[in-house]
Order: sequence, then C-alpha cells, then structure tokens
Amino acid sequence: MFQDDHLAFAVSERVALSYLVDFMQKDFELVCQFMKIVLVIVEAADPELHAHLMEANMEPFFATSWLITWFSHDIKRLDDVARLFDAIMSSPPLYIYYMSAAVSISYR
Repeated sequence: MFQDDHLAFAVSERVALSYLVDFMQKDFELVCQFMKIVLVIVEAADPELHAHLMEANMEPFFATSWLITWFSHDIKRLDDVARLFDAIMSSPPLYIYYMSAAVSISYR
C-alpha cells in the first residue's frame, strides 16, 4: 500500500495503460476477441475440456470478470489479492489469460 498519493497515482496509471487498457475501451469488441485466448490455452492444456466447452457452444465470457478485476472480486483476503496483483504486474500482460485458463481447468 502506498503512503504517497503521487506514487499511488503513478502506479495506477501505469497499470491502467499497460494491463487494463484493452478493458477500458468504449466497447468490449476487442475484449471479446482477446478472451478467446483463454480457450486457446485451455485447448493446449486440456483438449478434452476444450472439446466439452466447444460442444456446449461455450463462449469465453465466463472469464470476463476474472480478466477485468484480476480475480479480486472472488478473493476475500487482502493479502491474497495483493500477492496475486504482484504476480500479474510482474508478469507479461497475457499472464492473466493464463491464470484464467488455469482456473478454468482447475474447475473442470
């Protein structure tokens, strides 16, 4: 947590412009295209689950809230959210898609 408001703003701006920019557009057209990455990763890691999702005509919209909030709406403990945010921010921007695919597979 930042004690310095200027530092907090700078970090927030950097996160918004680097990691959340796609989700801050006027519509979700780009996000809908990018969400398909989750299914591509699921297909590579678990072809059987992917086949089941395709049979059910499942679109990757189930991952929307995970991608937008970085799972923070599902995690109750602030320490856990902070640790996850640290992992996401210290990884390439596509990391959240891999996390979403991993969660999907774990809920299999």
